Amino acid sequence: MRPVLDHCLKIDLAEPAIRRIFSHTSQGELRWSQGDTNIASIAYVWTGGVLILRYRAAGIRMSNVTIEKTVLNYGGVRRWFRCPISNTRVRALILPPDATRWAGRRAHDACYASQVETRRWRRGWGQLLHAIRRSDDQTRRNAVRRLRRRERFGDGRRRRDG
Repeated sequence: MRPVLDHCLKIDLAEPAIRRIFSHTSQGELRWSQGDTNIASIAYVWTGGVLILRYRAAGIRMSNVTIEKTVLNYGGVRRWFRCPISNTRVRALILPPDATRWAGRRAHDACYASQVETRRWRRGWGQLLHAIRRSDDQTRRNAVRRLRRRERFGDGRRRRDG
């Protein structure tokens, strides 16, 4: 099953707390919590062009993530992560619950919750249509007769000439 982004840990360059990391050479720790409970933490070291991540996922892991800059035509700079798996430019890195490497959304084949809900909704309609198709012959014949009658007489009432 595809991981849903709501269940993944995420490092997003659009968040101000993440952008502060790149203001100067720094190191520290990012934490994810739910209420008063810590869910996960990751240590980082920013060296000017590479972000070194140290985290636990099936043992202690280290990952070097390259940061690229794009000069904007209206001034300023936009930073991007270079995805360690797909080698593409991404704004956010995620770590799904069962994964061991930080990477972009497409590299992990992650989806949004709305995509999963849409599939469930479609599956429900498909099951309903399948049940109608499997209904007994008499029910189908009656439905066909009603449709033909509506086609012939409009809304189902006989026309009166007069």
